[in-house]
Amino acid sequence: MQLILEIFDKHAGSREAKLQIELARLKHIIPIVKEWIRQRKIGELPGFLGAGGYKVESYYSLIKRRITHIEREIKRIREQRNKLRKSREEIGLITVAIVGYTSAGKTTLFNALTGENKETGRELFTTLSPKIKSAHINGTKVLILDTVGFIDYVPIEIIEAFYSTLEEILKAKVLILIVDIAEEYREIIRKINGVLETFEKIGVSGKPLIIVANKIDLINNFEEAKRRTKIIYDKIAKSYDGSIVIVYASALKQTGIIEVKKAIAKFIRPKTVLICMALSEDKLRKIKTPFMLLEKKNGLYLCELITRNHELKNILYELKDLGAKILKVKEIES
Repeated sequence: MQLILEIFDKHAGSREAKLQIELARLKHIIPIVKEWIRQRKIGELPGFLGAGGYKVESYYSLIKRRITHIEREIKRIREQRNKLRKSREEIGLITVAIVGYTSAGKTTLFNALTGENKETGRELFTTLSPKIKSAHINGTKVLILDTVGFIDYVPIEIIEAFYSTLEEILKAKVLILIVDIAEEYREIIRKINGVLETFEKIGVSGKPLIIVANKIDLINNFEEAKRRTKIIYDKIAKSYDGSIVIVYASALKQTGIIEVKKAIAKFIRPKTVLICMALSEDKLRKIKTPFMLLEKKNGLYLCELITRNHELKNILYELKDLGAKILKVKEIES
């Protein structure tokens, strides 16, 4: 745990990342300090720190106050992020999150998809704070998100401290799971177990999942890569309830990037929604969105209105405020 935090601290760039690391460190040591105090009080540590025993209790109180302060600050940062995310959702921007084990090539793929040149490296946890950048996929503007790398058997303090970062994964519409397919088979399976464990801990389910078998350029036998990927697919499919597709790529060599974009495009097509409603004549002219008048029935006008999925919520609010009776809401082919 301490080694992980030291590596994290080395790569912490943002204020949020630094606060999250400090919070994880404090939550890790506070049970130890608490146990020291407990043993001292029941006499199991005779002469423990001598007259300095009081200092231990003061230190414990100081840690508790610091934890409270950090949690309050992280909450404020999270609220700001939620506002930004909500504004993106309101204008229909879709987020695609790149996830996977640390050092699998997430940031390299992020650079390949967005044209960015963010720092990459073989060291663990090069990315701590989420990197986000817009890209155009099949004519649709999306946001590509590079996330903190997973580790197998994640200590609960890490999950708690970095939840505000990992929650971006929960809000994404599509997930790209990048796997270093050139690693030793046992190592791949161990890391997939780590990914599945993290998914379970943070509550990821039901989202479209694109498995990118990365570093394909380092494997001489493509049939072996296909065999490994099939095993990965079967293992994930047993516990994951979203759609899964596989793409072979080398993010570093820019091989397979077009296929990755095609896989993303498959899941981000804007959905078109048909709304059928009944409304009184005096309210018709107040509808801001174009609609089709069908017939008059029982003193009400039956109308149809077509909109995009991301605009549906606001339009339904508008119609209900006008007293419209919503008869049907149905997704249709674009």
